Amino acid sequence: MLQPCIHELEKLPGDEVEETILAGQRITLPRGHGLPPGSAATGQIHAMAMYAGESVTGISDIAPVAEIIHSWWPTDASR
Repeated sequence: MLQPCIHELEKLPGDEVEETILAGQRITLPRGHGLPPGSAATGQIHAMAMYAGESVTGISDIAPVAEIIHSWWPTDASR
């Protein structure tokens, strides 16, 4: 998850990536900062750190949401 952010960060010009609100004040965050984007973040979100927890190792496939939901409740034509 972090590697794509690093790649995007390398392509950006300048030293500032984002602005956010912290402790009620809008602040500018520099290139390479470690704070992940929150709901108040603006700017180059794709170039910000996107951390993933240990559960990410359980992902074995990437599929459309509709397909995943259908796998939980398959339709049975015989009903």
